[in-house]
Amino acid sequence: MVYSGLAFHSLPKVVAILLIVLGLPISGVGGYASRAKALGLKPFDNSYKKARKSYEVKDEDDNSGEKK
Repeated sequence: MVYSGLAFHSLPKVVAILLIVLGLPISGVGGYASRAKALGLKPFDNSYKKARKSYEVKDEDDNSGEKK
């Protein structure tokens, strides 16, 4: 078993393994989130919508390619 200190030594083996298997990904996500916060990144905001709108072609004549 992965050495994880005396905190898991007194727990049953299955519980200790579950805590390690679930705890490592949670702490990894927390680490990435703290780095993103420190860098000012917002991965789940709506700024991509503003970027899409900035690339849209603004056509006054309504030439959207439709045949009339």
